[in-house]
Amino acid sequence: MKIIYHNIRVMAMPLLLLVSMLFLIPQYGMSQKNNITISSTVTDANGIPVANAMVRVFNKGKVIHTNNDGLFKLEVNSDAAIYISANGFETQMYELSQGLPEKTITLAALTPFLFPEDQINIPFETIEKNRLTGAVSVVDGDELLSYPDLSMLNSLAGRVAGLYSTQNSSTPGWNSPTLTIRGLGGLGNNRPLILVDGFEREANALLPEEIESVEVLKDVTAKMLYGSKAADGVIVITTKRGKNNSRDANISMEYGIMAPTSDPQWLNAADYATLYNQARANDGLAPIYSNDAIAAYRNGSSPILHPNNDFNGMYLNNHMPMKRVTTEFRGGGKSSAYYVNMGYTGTGGLEDIKEPTEYNKFNLRGNLDIDVTSVTSVKMDIAGRMEYRRSANITTQDFFGALSSHRPNEYPVFIPTDSLALLGGSYLHSDNIYGLGNETGYKKQENRNIQFNLGLHFNLNKYIEGLSAGVALSYDNENYYRYANAINFASYQLVPTYTDEEYNLVKLRQENHGSPDKLSEKDKSYNHRVGSTWNIDYSRTFNGSHELNTNLVLQQYQTQRYNQIQYDKFANYGLRINYAYKNKYVAELNTSLMGSSHFTGSNQFGLFPALGLAWIISNEDFLADNASINYLKLKASGGVMGSDKGLSYFLYEDQYSQNGSVSFGPTNKNNRRVYQLDKYGNADLTWEKRREINVGIESLLFNNTLSVELNYFNIFDYDIITSPWANHPSYIGTNLYSVNHGEVVNNGFEGDIIYFKNMGDFKLSAGVNFVYSKSEVQKSIELPYPAELQYLSGVGQSVDVMRGYAHNGFVTDADIAAGYTSTLGAVKAGDIMYADINNDGVIDPKDLQVIGNSFPRLNMGMHINLQYKGFGLYALGVFQNGFDVMKNNRYFWNYGERKYSAEAMSNDYVPLTTTNGTNNFTGSNYWLEDAGYFKLKNVELSYLFPEKLLPKLYMKKAKVFVRGTNLLTISQFDNLDAENIDAGINDFPLMKAITGGISVTF
Repeated sequence: MKIIYHNIRVMAMPLLLLVSMLFLIPQYGMSQKNNITISSTVTDANGIPVANAMVRVFNKGKVIHTNNDGLFKLEVNSDAAIYISANGFETQMYELSQGLPEKTITLAALTPFLFPEDQINIPFETIEKNRLTGAVSVVDGDELLSYPDLSMLNSLAGRVAGLYSTQNSSTPGWNSPTLTIRGLGGLGNNRPLILVDGFEREANALLPEEIESVEVLKDVTAKMLYGSKAADGVIVITTKRGKNNSRDANISMEYGIMAPTSDPQWLNAADYATLYNQARANDGLAPIYSNDAIAAYRNGSSPILHPNNDFNGMYLNNHMPMKRVTTEFRGGGKSSAYYVNMGYTGTGGLEDIKEPTEYNKFNLRGNLDIDVTSVTSVKMDIAGRMEYRRSANITTQDFFGALSSHRPNEYPVFIPTDSLALLGGSYLHSDNIYGLGNETGYKKQENRNIQFNLGLHFNLNKYIEGLSAGVALSYDNENYYRYANAINFASYQLVPTYTDEEYNLVKLRQENHGSPDKLSEKDKSYNHRVGSTWNIDYSRTFNGSHELNTNLVLQQYQTQRYNQIQYDKFANYGLRINYAYKNKYVAELNTSLMGSSHFTGSNQFGLFPALGLAWIISNEDFLADNASINYLKLKASGGVMGSDKGLSYFLYEDQYSQNGSVSFGPTNKNNRRVYQLDKYGNADLTWEKRREINVGIESLLFNNTLSVELNYFNIFDYDIITSPWANHPSYIGTNLYSVNHGEVVNNGFEGDIIYFKNMGDFKLSAGVNFVYSKSEVQKSIELPYPAELQYLSGVGQSVDVMRGYAHNGFVTDADIAAGYTSTLGAVKAGDIMYADINNDGVIDPKDLQVIGNSFPRLNMGMHINLQYKGFGLYALGVFQNGFDVMKNNRYFWNYGERKYSAEAMSNDYVPLTTTNGTNNFTGSNYWLEDAGYFKLKNVELSYLFPEKLLPKLYMKKAKVFVRGTNLLTISQFDNLDAENIDAGINDFPLMKAITGGISVTF
């Protein structure tokens, strides 16, 4: 297959053509008619007049404002469309050809929560919130704008009840978070399915400006119709679409800096030498650093023989820039609507080297809706993304790993000679850090992504009332190329002669100058995906009391991956029936016939059901006049889903591979290939399954000022596929078959509570969302343990259990004399002593016990939003608790020839050693730390220009802002980021950001 890759100009052509065509779309309803005069008063829901509300005539540029009494008077064409808007309220549109506005126009306040009649996107349907029987959380796309980050997904942290979000790295372009819905289960990798406009797609590089809403589907009824990939929950992202009878253009510009959230403290050369002498003394060895040498390290009098390198200070900048620019066009006429987005994001330059890590991203999107006839409408979407990365020809792990492992006195960075300066090095680390950053050449990577959707919708209401149908097709092309010019540098070990400042040099590595300006292809990949969805929908109300919504759906995907012969195939047939009686009682049935190419025979398809019930109590007569309870609903759902996530192919058949050859015949000239058995197959292998129960309550209280939703969930995973290794002796080998055996249960609860008060010019919103979950292994393949060793069993323990040795004080000479014995390594006085759990007199793996867990039990988000006239202040905090982390990276484990951190100087640190110190430096609760933290995740201070001023500036809306992320962290760690203590040690650090900008709508 020949694949042609288009450059940015070719990709831009369809969108530029689309923009041009859209602005030429005829605007219907604008023909000249008789002028009329309309007059109305604009109020809020409490009848209070809204002064200075903007009244705008579409496509005419005519704008007036209401007076202090909320009154306006306007002369317009009788078929015009007018828009009424005010800060803090939803915009209201009137088509005068359909009727004149009321004498009193009530604007609905913008609230931070949904009302029962608000629409929610669920699989293949948009439905009112009061018709839901399951658990769905919604985030408005505008909420994400306040979070300046390279990854859109990071902006979800703390905004959704039930969603755990952990950021592992801030490497530009590779900083997507780990997302988990409702905690850990036993299926696959616990990662949710992410959909963009109805199709499975990567969403990390989306722009927040192009997002209309994000729905998080959590219970079985909400996600059932998305099939086997949806078992761990679904994140549904809907991009913006055009609006009829409107025309808007927006430009947003933002600039700021990003800086590391961590600041690891490493010892200088003098302190390192002093402590290293102490380590040698602890090992019974003589010191190697003299007092004169330590003094030279400290005063810098001999920088070649006694270097004192602060590598972090030398090769890291304090911050790096961040830039974002986005342009949007949105509008349409009566029968067509368009949305176009073009954006740029860029950052890089934290490393102070010749080729720092740089990242630039260009996003393009065009969504077009056309009503072709009264029956047929068309949706056409095209999106493109190009990402350009450039850096030194090393990985960020190589670079930051070197910063945290090269000792300050290990070598002088430069060794002067008569002709030129040479690069220093050591026998342990020949990779001079300056050389890594400046003398290895550079690499660049180009990622290109094109997505296309085509959808047809058929409104068959005039043939059969309530009937409609649709089909949507998608095509995705993802590819990347990586180029590099591989050059290398020489480094030299400095060997002192101990005669004044003289020394000899030993060459450690050879230089390779190569072709500094010539790039060659090092890697490439391209993936193609085609998908389709077909649906038949029926929605009708009978006798004013019986409301019926049904959806019959077929989904199909096929993905072709580079260097993978096997196609990824997916099929799902779904049915949803939602019935409501008198808007009080709701019942919903969901069922999916799931198909998978991971199984064979009759197991390729599985039929799975789900049922949901809801009772809207507030619509009962006994609560109809209750002033405190505006809305109250009880709901419950349950069902079973199948899953094939993360499974290898062909587990159902024996697998062989070629392994050499054998010769036959008198002269051994007849060669034949030899094949070996790699893995036994199991034709009876079937779906992993998840049974879910959700019970919840939704309410609006106290005149719609308080929104409360609480849910309890019980998730039971069974038939988990695993290998029966414990049932066979080791000489059988590792090529065992797979079986359905494991079981895991996960229980928890979540809540979302929001308070909102509109007090005229002052508006207040504050809320908290949370989730608590805990999982437990109920069935697992393991060796049978005798009663006295049952504590070693994984059954009954959490999925994220951490095992280690129990710290029991420190070893004394008396303990050694009494026969204290450990298989972990040599023991001397002052070393860590461990508890002998089974009392056999020996510390060995039988003494391992549960000492902690690695996944948060509690995740909480807290926000407050204050608005006064045009000023706004928004703050979001995230709190995670109930988990632990093992302090076992280079920063905390200072032994042997490792670099020493400030931890080595603490009074309670274990005795330093020049050996590997395996007794002390092993997993135990001595090194365990509470990993809980609070982060001020997001802050925005903004100002909206007065609406009366905007027409003079030819603007509809203007906003200036200052934003920040990760501005404050409270945790047990002073110099590292508790969200990931390895960030900045083994890889790129996590970052905080402060930006400022402006957003203008014309």
